[in-house]
Amino acid sequence: MSDFAILGRTVGPQHPEIQTFLRQARDKQARVLCLCRHPGVPMYIAAVGEELIVKRMPNTGKDHAVDCDRYELPLALSGKAEVLGQAIIEDPASEAARLKLAFALTQGKPRQGPSGEGTSHHTVKADPRKLTLRGLLDYLWEEAELTLMAPGFVGKRNWGLVRRFLWGAADAKSSQKFQLRELLFMPAMYSPEHKDRLAADRERAFAAAAMAKHKKIVIGIVKSLDPARFGGRLSIKHIPDAPLFLDEKMFKAVPKRFAAEFDLWRLHENSHLITIATVMQMPSGILSIDEIGFMNVTENWIPFQRNDEKELIELLTGEHRRFVKTLRYNVLPAAAMAFGLLTDVDQQGTALFIVPHDAKEAVRAEFDHLISSCELETWCWDASGPRPALPGKQQRLSAPPGRQALEYRPNT
Repeated sequence: MSDFAILGRTVGPQHPEIQTFLRQARDKQARVLCLCRHPGVPMYIAAVGEELIVKRMPNTGKDHAVDCDRYELPLALSGKAEVLGQAIIEDPASEAARLKLAFALTQGKPRQGPSGEGTSHHTVKADPRKLTLRGLLDYLWEEAELTLMAPGFVGKRNWGLVRRFLWGAADAKSSQKFQLRELLFMPAMYSPEHKDRLAADRERAFAAAAMAKHKKIVIGIVKSLDPARFGGRLSIKHIPDAPLFLDEKMFKAVPKRFAAEFDLWRLHENSHLITIATVMQMPSGILSIDEIGFMNVTENWIPFQRNDEKELIELLTGEHRRFVKTLRYNVLPAAAMAFGLLTDVDQQGTALFIVPHDAKEAVRAEFDHLISSCELETWCWDASGPRPALPGKQQRLSAPPGRQALEYRPNT
């Protein structure tokens, strides 16, 4: 991870006093600079509880070095291109982003079915003017920099860390009259000795939402989907005492609508199934799902949508490669899109493509067009045949250029 410049100091991200330095910079309303490139890329400071974290400014991901942890995919490779400026309106000057959502936030009559994450099967992309539930999850996942994989990240992420990054990603984001942090509920890591406090925090959050007549957006790890006396019950890890309930129609529809996600989850036992749902607390106290979406992620929390994607992620991870995974946002699975960007090869990276083994001719033509028009070096695997060799790895590019960092390196 690149060093920071904080109030004239060059500071490594693991320095034991970095929180002190960040508080001093925040008090002076000073920008932090990422030193992956000279003279530095401006960043801002966000609070997650009592901890301060450094976040990239809106629309500046491309300004970071390609192998910097804060680098963002070129828009030409990402589904974000379809919604940026319409469903996502970012303001680099104020660090804020305004989101237009395709699902209701205020409490009213519940919808009688699963979320419309790409509900139209007659088009390759949903309305770019509003984010679907899955589109919102993709946005937060990318803003939290959870699409980036590097050798040092293997086995280091858990739900507590993922949750912290997602909270940071939600900073300065709003929709309608609500701040996104006000809407989100992501359970803290469960521990039996703190179960009463955790239950009280949850009940207080949902009671406040009910009082304000808005829904909560719940993000968590699926544990099981089971029949209930009426409808179904979705159990979320780290909330053992508060399942989310689905009405009968939704319970029957979800396994059909999200059959691919549930099949991948069953097949890959080391993976996680993430859910995002709008949830209301009913007068009886139960938590009722209004709309819902799902996302498969690897054990290292990198999203995938097909077996070939999972295979390539595991190969890249096992070979200690650095890469960034693309996300679709509102673009439906039928559309051709890059798999990601390999960032340990040269100054621009190599765009990676996977053509599904069962892709029809029209989709193959879309891939051919994407690859031929890509301004980067490309690598393509037609999953109906053998996988070609990956580009060779080069030495890390963005080492600080001759600066003496005020760094704490406990492993040296």
